[in-house]
Amino acid sequence: WHLSSKMDGSEPTPGDHGFDHWFSTQNNAMPSHHNPRNFLRNGESCGPMEGYSSSLIVEEAIRFLDTVGDDPFALFVWFHTPHEPVATAAEFMSMYPTGNEDQAIYFGNVTQMDHEKGRLLDALDARELRDNTFVMFTSDNGPETLNRYRNANRSYGSPGPLRGMKLHMYEGGIRVPGIIRWPGHTKAGTESFEPTCGVDMLPTACALAGVSVPPDRALDGASLLPLLEGRPIKRTIPLYWRYDRALSTAKHALREGDWKLLADADFGALELYNLREDLGETTNLVEQQPERARRMLEAIQSIHSSIERDPIST
Repeated sequence: WHLSSKMDGSEPTPGDHGFDHWFSTQNNAMPSHHNPRNFLRNGESCGPMEGYSSSLIVEEAIRFLDTVGDDPFALFVWFHTPHEPVATAAEFMSMYPTGNEDQAIYFGNVTQMDHEKGRLLDALDARELRDNTFVMFTSDNGPETLNRYRNANRSYGSPGPLRGMKLHMYEGGIRVPGIIRWPGHTKAGTESFEPTCGVDMLPTACALAGVSVPPDRALDGASLLPLLEGRPIKRTIPLYWRYDRALSTAKHALREGDWKLLADADFGALELYNLREDLGETTNLVEQQPERARRMLEAIQSIHSSIERDPIST
């Protein structure tokens, strides 16, 4: 869940945010992904459980599918894997005979999650829900790498050619996979390089359901349906990221087309990159493009101010 620090009823739970049925932990599956003890179901402790967290989560999701009948449904499936504390079944570890047990545990953990995701998709197919179900898979941030935490000895994620990692405002921290399955609408194997963000999920869900975006709140995202139909996304607000605890000097990031601007907490230390030409963010173009940097900085400051004025931010 990760949107409150307690799950004892003193702070909002998924049920308080509109979920009719929920099965969740506050943060990580503890004390391990194997046989966790901190899952709750609709506010009641599940106690010690046997199995791996990804399997337990998918089993709960499949049980939910058996209750929906012909009714429309929204199902959020949040895997803990491959977050710490990493634990992996032997059958998946054995796929990676690297000679490094911790590395095999991490790689196998990703594969185990992929297996469980496939099991959930198979469950949709078996219940003849494939053709009228929109499926989206993504992640929350870039990979953890060795060894930001003292005990993170199993964090063998890699950002590849990207700069930075989790908790950085560079692409290695904020660029994540995105996969969509929508039979009859999106062709399998189609690729898009259009940037999107988590803030686009609610407008997209509303468009899919044929309902209006709630008028009583400010939303920064846009529906992805035009993109899935081969048309450009209509944005009124550029994509914006802010993380005050980022490990990078930059705490703000703004994306407009191929261009990305980074700024520190005081809106200084500007970095400007053309991601189409410089995906690794190696060449700062602020001095070559001062007017573009100025305009994008004004957008960062404007969006930041609007967030600070929102009562929810306090």
